[in-house]
This record gives sequence, structure tokens and C-alpha cells, in this order.
Amino acid sequence: MPMVVFMLVIGTMWGAVWRRLTLAGAVSGLVVGVGAVCGLVFTGHDPVWGMNAGIVALAGNLVVGLCVSHYGPRDSDSRPYAQVLAPGLALASDPAG
Repeated sequence: MPMVVFMLVIGTMWGAVWRRLTLAGAVSGLVVGVGAVCGLVFTGHDPVWGMNAGIVALAGNLVVGLCVSHYGPRDSDSRPYAQVLAPGLALASDPAG
């Protein structure tokens, strides 16, 4: 259970930093991560190559979330970072100005 909470926290922080993360990407990554942890632990394959099953699942979570968000359907948000982030946190790489 703590690994699921950790994956949710990682997904939330990732979504706050990378605006292209979609809901489908985050949920897909979470499902893959939880499935990987359950599969590895319940079949007795924990640790995997000396790593905790949660680390392996987190890597799968991130890869799937990235791929689904990048290649899947997404809504566009054309607002500049200054309107989305707290005041004073606008990034130098703001594409909208």
C-alpha cells in the first residue's frame, strides 16, 4: 500500500512540473505500476536483480505515463506558465511568452 501512495505522489508532482502529462498517462502509469508490484511480490520475484519490486514498478509507471501522454490523445492548454503557476514561478522556458 505505501508504494501505491508513493506512485500517486510521484504522478502528482510529475503533473505539476510537466504540463503535457495527461490524465490517461497518469492513470495508465499507475495501473502498470500497481500491477507490476502485485505481480512481482505475489509471485515471489521480489527483489528483481537486487532491486525492490517497487523501484521496478516505478520505472514502468514513468515509462508508460510518458509514452501514453506523449503519443496518446491530449487536450491542449495554451495558457502561459505565468497563469498556471503561482506568482513568481514563471519558467524561463515558457513557450507562450
